[in-house]
Amino acid sequence: MRNSNKTVSECLYVLIQQIAKISALVPETGLLTGKIGIAILLYHYARYRNDMKIKECVENLMNIAVHEISLEAGKDFESGLCGIAWGIDYLMKQGFVEADEDIFDEIDIALLQENIEELNTCDLETESETLLYLWNRLKFSEPSAKKSGKKILHTTWKRFKTLFFQDTRVIHFPCFNVEV
Repeated sequence: MRNSNKTVSECLYVLIQQIAKISALVPETGLLTGKIGIAILLYHYARYRNDMKIKECVENLMNIAVHEISLEAGKDFESGLCGIAWGIDYLMKQGFVEADEDIFDEIDIALLQENIEELNTCDLETESETLLYLWNRLKFSEPSAKKSGKKILHTTWKRFKTLFFQDTRVIHFPCFNVEV
């Protein structure tokens, strides 16, 4: 049994080393398929193994990821701004990275920008993810950030209700209505 545990541990180490080596080459920045998600994995592994080499690698990866963030990215949690911001916020709360709360200001504003194309194509999933991200940030943010955060959350919630709740008993979806 001891040999198999050692083998699993060695395999995990090799796998993490390979992920760390190619992480900067991953074209996406997002949470589920990009650099932010990889950074979460590597930070946890570096802490678990007290591996300074992996920690240094993931810090470089985060520098690359932060510089690659585009405010024109989608809003979704998987690869867009909600997931990227949530991932950075998570890393801050776990003590992996340090940053001022104002790093989210531009992302928050980008998430609230409304244009006619977006209003016609937005969906329940994306708007729900936006609300989840904003609620999470507001819930755990510093008192100074809560005032502006509440305004942003309120604005997003009003937009969500307008888009999906045309009357209080019916949830509106682009293709069908559901009685509540």
